[in-house]
Amino acid sequence: MNKPATLYSNYSLNDSNNIFKVDPNELSIDSKEPHLKLKESFKRLGYDLATKDINKVEDSLFTIFYDMPRAINEISIPKNSYLILWECEVIAPENWIMKNHLKFKKIFTWDSSLVDNVKYFNFRYPNKLDFSNKPYKEKKLISMLAGNKYSNHPLELYSLRKKCIKWFETNNIDDFEFYGIGWDKLITSNRYLNFIIKKWNLSKILSPKYKNYKGSVTNKKDALENYKFCFCFENSLNDQGYISEKIFDCFSNGVVPIYLGSKKINETIPKNTMILFSDFKNFKDLYEYLKSMKKDKYDEITNNIQSFLKSKKASIYSINYFTELITKQIVSDL
Repeated sequence: MNKPATLYSNYSLNDSNNIFKVDPNELSIDSKEPHLKLKESFKRLGYDLATKDINKVEDSLFTIFYDMPRAINEISIPKNSYLILWECEVIAPENWIMKNHLKFKKIFTWDSSLVDNVKYFNFRYPNKLDFSNKPYKEKKLISMLAGNKYSNHPLELYSLRKKCIKWFETNNIDDFEFYGIGWDKLITSNRYLNFIIKKWNLSKILSPKYKNYKGSVTNKKDALENYKFCFCFENSLNDQGYISEKIFDCFSNGVVPIYLGSKKINETIPKNTMILFSDFKNFKDLYEYLKSMKKDKYDEITNNIQSFLKSKKASIYSINYFTELITKQIVSDL
């Protein structure tokens, strides 16, 4: 019988081992696979990793926390506890309250400034490094796949998504289409107003109407593979190496990302695989550049993407690298 271990997530939707259940019709198909592979990796070593409602923390040999528990001051953190810091400060500020890090044996983070390979270990968002590419002539010009969110954090990039949409809408440009949840709802910066809007079911009635909005999708591939380029704005600007799955979603679907987020991106991902949003003064200059790009140049970039995904340099972003890192560092302590 395998020894019990717990995966602790802040989101109840992940309970009942749902985080390990890969459904090909879900938007999160690719994002769930690393967790399933992690479970399988521990199983081969004799451990049953299950969510906290199935394997109780107090009964488990070790516990892996996905982000800092929001009720950190209300729960007991067991001795053999490990923390994976997935989210940046804009989304999960509680992750970066350093005194709480003392409660964990080891911490896995993309923040290179913390890494000492004793307590803090460097991990990257795990991705499938597949590549598919539709014929050039079958692709439209530009897409964006992003949720409609709000934050008052000084480094947030949610507002840039809205500026992007507004620019294309204002200039009546049909070369841009976007997808994602929440764009058919009104979301404001005032939480009291948001409460009233939600209470009276006014969100969709008062929401702005975007002519370029194509709705939410059940699979990211539907919003990506039919386009040459895709805006790839992280949740925040950062200097520490926060690179989410967004850019690899583009890569694996043969889409050239227009990237903004980590200032260290080109330390691990070649510049010739992407277009840096920061290289342009404004949306107008960027749009004219994309519109005028010849097929030869575009093919050169997509070939660079394919070469990178096959290279050893990309392996640190693979699912295998992620599972091997986590299992090795935890099992070595047991």
